[in-house]
Amino acid sequence: MEQAYYINRHEERDGQIVLFNRPNGQKPIWHMRLYVKGMKNANGVKKQYVQKSTSTTDKAEAIAIAKEEHDSLRYKVRHKKPATDIRFKDLYVLWWSTKKRRALEKRFESKGREGKNPRITWHERFSERYWIPYFGEYLVNDIDNTIIENYWRWREDYWRNASEEERKKFANHSLNPAKKTLAMEQSTLRELFGWAHSEKIKEYMPIVATPYNRDGVAEKRRPSFEREEWERLDRYMRERWVKGKGVNDTKSKRVHKGHLWQREMVRLYIQFLQSTGMRPGEPLRLRHRDISVIKTKKGSEVLKIQVPRETKTGERDVHSMKTTVRYYNSIKEHTGYNKPNDWVFCDRKGVRSRGYYATVKTLLRDLDMYLDKNNDKRSSYSFRHYYAEQRLQEIGTNPQALDYIAANMGTSWQMLQNFYIRKGQNVDLDTLIGFD
Repeated sequence: MEQAYYINRHEERDGQIVLFNRPNGQKPIWHMRLYVKGMKNANGVKKQYVQKSTSTTDKAEAIAIAKEEHDSLRYKVRHKKPATDIRFKDLYVLWWSTKKRRALEKRFESKGREGKNPRITWHERFSERYWIPYFGEYLVNDIDNTIIENYWRWREDYWRNASEEERKKFANHSLNPAKKTLAMEQSTLRELFGWAHSEKIKEYMPIVATPYNRDGVAEKRRPSFEREEWERLDRYMRERWVKGKGVNDTKSKRVHKGHLWQREMVRLYIQFLQSTGMRPGEPLRLRHRDISVIKTKKGSEVLKIQVPRETKTGERDVHSMKTTVRYYNSIKEHTGYNKPNDWVFCDRKGVRSRGYYATVKTLLRDLDMYLDKNNDKRSSYSFRHYYAEQRLQEIGTNPQALDYIAANMGTSWQMLQNFYIRKGQNVDLDTLIGFD
């Protein structure tokens, strides 16, 4: 700092505190420049000094304020805390770049997954749309319980208050955010503030609790199908769609053989999901060596599927329904790739499929099934949900049944009870009769 910048310079504590007036100031406000050896900012970079206004024209008061602030800085250095507070937007960048993104990448790679990381995409979208616009300009240590509680109100009203232009730009928005979505946000914000507290950037850990946690609102039933809807979809796929006679197939828009081959693959994929209860990404990781045909005690043939470890919940055995054996044989016949190391779901060259998500979405839209009666969007996951609901209806909700279904699906009792057991559905059978 040049000498001309100091007016009425005054030093305390061997020059570690410098008080001065700025030239050309409208009022003779005292400013302070403070130095403590070892000061660092939130990024861990050494800080030469801290400079700020004392907001007073009284010299004696300014000296007292500067000494108090200097003592605070010495305390922070002694306890290895950042010398200055930072804004939430800078905290988020720091947390994301040094910790969270790396952790998500490492987890994704450890499971053997390829392509775009959906968890990274989710964090990027939600931080840009919600967290930084709301919390961004707040100093981290100014964010208290009230500010966080107000966030949930702001968040729940976000799309109601959004402009028409923004709603059109993000057409898949939901006016009422799902409990699961808010729970994921809650978890992320808790992790972020917890990290800031552990790194001594934030002085205390605030309460981060969604309104659902406070009000005890029940979980929403996940988008599934009624039996009549499933039967209509199944019949449509078999009798029309795979034959090039879909509702949007016309003479002027002929469906070539490549499309028909792919449609049959998608049909078998959907049948596989609804008869095994697997997550949409799990069948895409299967090789033929992971599948074997076994017999139940009653002599029925079913598939025993060894889900690979690089999937969401790791290794587990899945036992299919009887009809899945027929679907599996059709897959082998359709692709022609039947060696142990060949992919089950592949293209015409034997290359592993990356998924059929867009095609499933188009198929459901063609039949006006994309939205359920609650206007919730269906996806490939809806076939897993349908599997769960049908099994619960058939074999009941007794402990033995819940154990079996939860283990087969790679989930828990709580998830089954929260999402799949419909109100009034409480059939209690003694055995798993008929489910082989």
